[in-house]
Amino acid sequence: MATVDEHMADSAGIELRRPIRKEILDLFWEVAEHQDKRRLDAVKRLIGELKKTQDEYNASGENVPPYSPEIGYALNRLVHGLASSRKVARQGFSTALCELLHEVPAIPVEDVLQLIKKELQVAREERGAMFGELFGYLAVVQSGRLTDSPSETVVSVFKSLHGLRKHKPYLQHIGAQAIAQMFQQLSEETFTQHLYPHIREELQNGWSTCAPETLFLLLKVQQNFPGVVDKTFLKKHWGHKEIFRKENLESLGQVIMASATAHPNTHAVCVLILTRICKDKVHFPVFWDKIVDKTLCSASHERKLLAFKFLEHALPLLDAEHISQAMSPSLLKMLINNLVYPNSFHSAAAKQLCQYLARFVKSCSEADRQLAVLMALLHKPSTIHFDSVTKTQTVASIVGGLNAEAVLRYTAWLKKVFLTGTDSDEEVKEGSIESHRRWASNQLVHVVKNPSLTRTEQWLLDTTKFLFLHAFFKIKKPIAGDVVCDRSPAFELSQESSKLAAQHFNSVLSTLGTMPSFKQDGPKHALPGTRSNGDFWVYSLVQFADSLLNDTDHFEPLVQFPEEMMESWNVMLRNVEAMRKKTAKGCNVSESFQLLTLNLGIQMFTDADQVEEVLEEIQTCYEKATEKRRKSLKKGEEDEPHWVEVVVEILLSLLSRPSHLLRTVVDNVFRAVCPQLTRKGLQLILDVLGPKTEGDEEGHVMVEDLLTDEEEDGEDAEENEEDEEKIKLKPNGDLGSEDESDSDDDEEEEVQDVDEEFKAKIKEALGKAAAPHDDNDDNDDLSSTASGESDLSDSAMMKLDESLSKIFRTQRKSTKATKKEAKKLMTDFKQRVTDLLDIFLRKQPSNPLVLELVEPLLRIVQDSLRKSEEHGLAEKVAGLYRNKLCKIKDYPVLGESDSEELHAVLSNIVQVAYMAPSVYLVSLVSAGCMFLLRVLRGKTSLAEPSPVKTRSKRKKEKQAEDKSTGPEDPALKTGHIDVQKVVELYKSALENFMTRRDSHIHAVLFEDLVQHFPVLGWQLAEQLTAYITTGVQIYRRTQACHLLLRLMNTHQKPPDSQQWAAFVSGLSEKVGEVLHGVSQGVTEAKPKFLQEVLRTLQALIKAVEGDCKMLNDQLVDAVQHFSQQEVATRSSVITGLCKNCLKLMGHSTNLPTGKKGKKRKVSSDRQAPEDQSEETPSKKTKNSKQTSPDEVNLSITVNNNGHEASDAMKQEKHKMKQNKSDKRNKIALENVKSSNVGQVLENKAAKKKQKFTKVRNKPQSVSQN
Repeated sequence: MATVDEHMADSAGIELRRPIRKEILDLFWEVAEHQDKRRLDAVKRLIGELKKTQDEYNASGENVPPYSPEIGYALNRLVHGLASSRKVARQGFSTALCELLHEVPAIPVEDVLQLIKKELQVAREERGAMFGELFGYLAVVQSGRLTDSPSETVVSVFKSLHGLRKHKPYLQHIGAQAIAQMFQQLSEETFTQHLYPHIREELQNGWSTCAPETLFLLLKVQQNFPGVVDKTFLKKHWGHKEIFRKENLESLGQVIMASATAHPNTHAVCVLILTRICKDKVHFPVFWDKIVDKTLCSASHERKLLAFKFLEHALPLLDAEHISQAMSPSLLKMLINNLVYPNSFHSAAAKQLCQYLARFVKSCSEADRQLAVLMALLHKPSTIHFDSVTKTQTVASIVGGLNAEAVLRYTAWLKKVFLTGTDSDEEVKEGSIESHRRWASNQLVHVVKNPSLTRTEQWLLDTTKFLFLHAFFKIKKPIAGDVVCDRSPAFELSQESSKLAAQHFNSVLSTLGTMPSFKQDGPKHALPGTRSNGDFWVYSLVQFADSLLNDTDHFEPLVQFPEEMMESWNVMLRNVEAMRKKTAKGCNVSESFQLLTLNLGIQMFTDADQVEEVLEEIQTCYEKATEKRRKSLKKGEEDEPHWVEVVVEILLSLLSRPSHLLRTVVDNVFRAVCPQLTRKGLQLILDVLGPKTEGDEEGHVMVEDLLTDEEEDGEDAEENEEDEEKIKLKPNGDLGSEDESDSDDDEEEEVQDVDEEFKAKIKEALGKAAAPHDDNDDNDDLSSTASGESDLSDSAMMKLDESLSKIFRTQRKSTKATKKEAKKLMTDFKQRVTDLLDIFLRKQPSNPLVLELVEPLLRIVQDSLRKSEEHGLAEKVAGLYRNKLCKIKDYPVLGESDSEELHAVLSNIVQVAYMAPSVYLVSLVSAGCMFLLRVLRGKTSLAEPSPVKTRSKRKKEKQAEDKSTGPEDPALKTGHIDVQKVVELYKSALENFMTRRDSHIHAVLFEDLVQHFPVLGWQLAEQLTAYITTGVQIYRRTQACHLLLRLMNTHQKPPDSQQWAAFVSGLSEKVGEVLHGVSQGVTEAKPKFLQEVLRTLQALIKAVEGDCKMLNDQLVDAVQHFSQQEVATRSSVITGLCKNCLKLMGHSTNLPTGKKGKKRKVSSDRQAPEDQSEETPSKKTKNSKQTSPDEVNLSITVNNNGHEASDAMKQEKHKMKQNKSDKRNKIALENVKSSNVGQVLENKAAKKKQKFTKVRNKPQSVSQN
């Protein structure tokens, strides 16, 4: 926001008697905002504030001037801002001025006019000033204040506007509009006496010198003052009593062409002409044909744009008949050309017009007008493939805006196109029939699937019946009066059209199967896809199919139904009726079997042989599922599979088929039967997803069929020609020798077919060199002899080799492509099967079987990550595993007998982490472990809130609990968890992580345990403490500190006080050992590791809650001596942590401040002093120079507990370092002297040495003191 001084600077030196409130001043900046909404909101708030000041001013009793000082300031600033060149500032200020004049009648219009002349007429020739003056007068006119103003004021405004529009051509249009708006506020007498004399001459010139602004003013005068411009006036000066006559069309066209100067806007006169001409049904067709089609559509680019604008303005004013005329062939051709070519001049305007057509259709309530726009785009000179040709969604958007009546009529037209093979009454072209039928069928599907349309139940059913009829039946004789069967195709449907109709029927039926129920009252079905009467959509279609099968006089099925097949159909219908009766009694299982049976019944028209057997199995399963419980099983029934296992096998076989309809049915049925799912049934699903082993059952034929090509390894790209000649391709993609044979007769036939084709190619390549073939063995010798005796030249042999090589390469490529496609099909099938597990987890989260999924899903992810083609499957299964399975809140309640099995699963999945290729898989292992531990612990009072959001709350609850009841019994926190087993499991993993450099385990496995189960985490504390110094790498030791830090941040201490005391003592001792080793140069000093050590120490000191006696006695000295080391002083983070630790332990923190500013990479990667090379003395000197004597002169308070020996050792070590440093400096100086740098550099080196010696001697004097 601007300051008051800035506002005053913008006010052009206006003197005010009192300061303006900053709230008002800030609004002037918002009035010039680019966004329309914010700008208009600022104008509204500004006017409200100014009205308040006016009310206060009126209440004060002052009346000179008649408005408040704030309004006076606003008037000056608004008028002055009209000349601003800032974007949209002029619009915002003119709007504010107009609203202010309208809302505050106390403002004299004369004062505003004087301000306009004073501020804006000074620089009359400036473009901004002229626009500002014009906008100022326009604001006065639009405020409506001229109605009550004296005639002198009205005349002054009119003259000013008239003079401006005559002064510059670019002011003509807006000036004429402002004058036309004045006419609405004046009486005819005022206009005739004061304004008309100034424009009489312009209006009387007629067509000879008519400009667009002249015709616009004439029409406005005629509209507002009909007594002035009457028929006599028009007859005398314009040739006819009416402007809009056939004789004047040419003149109107010239005016419209001249109005293109307002490009890209539409001139106001064009809108007036369209408004008048669209109401004239007689002259509109002639006007549109002559002016738009023949003039604008063939003119310049600016005038072609007018044709698009004319259509936009005309559509809301036209009826259906004239809309068809307005969307003329010339206009549509121009529209399509600009859409097809994106770089065309009017491409953007054409897209804008298409968007407007969709908005117009959606806002229109008349079906005739909606269909007129749609049909214009689908008929010649356009095309039914408008969207695909123009690469837009224009037709689809328009169809989405149709009302219910228009949808019914459009659907009827699509059916007509499908039956006739054409979209018009012209002669049908043979090549276009299939194209039209394909498009019409596809459009019917889109209409049914479009959720934005108002879909009625009967319309959906009729459309689906239409597709089913022409997909599977042939009409012998139409049935009059039937909506679906009243007309037969004009040309017999081809096999391709029937197949396409079948595909579209399945797609529509799949959509209906997932559609919410139309039933409004009463109990609804548990499954979707039902009508208002409670029946399934597929049941109505099965009834329709049965009526077609029984009406042999009118219909003939494309697939013949023999007596056996017809009997199976009738049995299916009887079974469905029995299921419907049980469903009516409330049997949900019966409902799912009914849905499955009906959909399989429909599939009899496409695959009857396989469906019949499956229907029998379903009926058997249904009988077992609905029979009453028996006391004992008959002999032999114990070995029979459970009915739900058979259903699962059936669902898996259906899922393997490439049909979206069947997938929808499978999902719906599985939702209903998953409560009865058994362990074996679940294992059937997992067997599909899991890696194939030799022990797989023979019954899983549909899985093995898909895996046939996947099991075989690809052949090498380069092989010897001798091997190639021995290879023969089997139908399943295997490569074998000619001597191999198969016991299956069918496979032998297929192999023989492929071999014959392969032999034919080889024989063709050999040409005359090919030996004659005969089955007799005796002839083989003759053939070989003949072949051997044939003489071929070297060039012929080379060509022959090339031909044979090409054939074998093509054969190998075909084999690889087949295998690749088989792998892709298998992966897609597995992903569909994964959806069943998703349904099971969502519907049955508390089912104990969900625990059976933990290890298998993890193994599936592990196996899929190894195969590049299954990475998508791995991602999907991992998402299901992590986000659904491991985050179940209503998990199953575990009994004591099941805990052993769950512990075994826990151990198995932890073993996966030992060979995990990345941290991603280890994180999945950790998520599964946390889920299993939650299940083992049970649903106790110990919740699992977010450690960040409720940390303070848990701390308060813990403190209150400690005061009242003491520590909680650990058994309540562990439930059925075998603490010893789990701890040993994690200890083994931790040992592997900390002691093996090639370990695949990552720290996330232990972080989650520490965070979510601190009771178990404390069992690892002793090991973690030891690994601070014994870890195999500095990274592992850093992770040990990090895990201990997270463990202490849980604010839960171990229940045993002795264990806590031992932990505090051991950890403080380890920290002291690390810090002392760094001080002595023994321990590797990585800044990140030291930071974690100090953070762990800080958390430990806080955890003991002031009882520092529990800490190691040497800890304070270790921290103090460490803080003096270079590795500590050069890092502000380490220095701060040292201060905090000493402060928490109650000791002085007068330590040197670490280096601030930009972090240097060398600080984290610096070698230990003993590892540094002696060839870098200058670098050492530079670092030493940065430490001032004042920083080294420390005041340290230490406990004099007999550390003289330690001080002596430090002094001795310091002397050794000093001697080593002097030696380095000496070498460096010798190198400098030997170079040609000169005496100046030598002197600088000597000074650096002096400062370096002074700095390094200072700590020794401090320690001696």
